[in-house]
Amino acid sequence: MLAVLEDAIGIFLRHRSGTDPRACRLFAETAEWIASDDSESLFSFLSVCDVLGLEPTCLRRGLARCRRMGRARDLAP
Repeated sequence: MLAVLEDAIGIFLRHRSGTDPRACRLFAETAEWIASDDSESLFSFLSVCDVLGLEPTCLRRGLARCRRMGRARDLAP
């Protein structure tokens, strides 16, 4: 589950507008996954956060703040 979350965070933070359509679609799917309130699916964002002991609301806010501030390069390899 940690690998799923790490991959999603990387996609979310590294995406730049104007990239190829496939990358834009992947970003949109990832952003939708992060924003979803689904708690039933085993690998939903909420379930992954729960298993890893993370607060989903705080993580969502932090990710949004990093994107707004343009700090994605500092956080995602």
